[in-house]
Amino acid sequence: MQKTMKSSLLKHKPKISGTKAVKSPAKTSSRKVPFRFAAAKGSRVFVAGTFNAWSPNEHELAYHDKNGVFRVALALAPGRYEYKFVANGAWIADPTCRDWAPNEHGSFNSVIVV
Repeated sequence: MQKTMKSSLLKHKPKISGTKAVKSPAKTSSRKVPFRFAAAKGSRVFVAGTFNAWSPNEHELAYHDKNGVFRVALALAPGRYEYKFVANGAWIADPTCRDWAPNEHGSFNSVIVV
């Protein structure tokens, strides 16, 4: 289901985190966490991860002409989350993220700690 990220799109070598199962932490105090993804205007881009049970169409990013990128800010409780972008149906690890974790699909998820 998930597609592997092409290495030519990476801006840096990611740090690989452990493979321990990740669960969303209990909602306590949350903070807005920005997600940004570069894609062609007219694309449909979502962010899916452990914070939304990997739903590929729950959190859509909005296109911003000024910056030429898609973005959204999500309220997340403190914790460790794994995520990927879903751009036009393709699952893509965040090329700007420095921490990644291997997944059961033979590819990597991006990791963010709030």
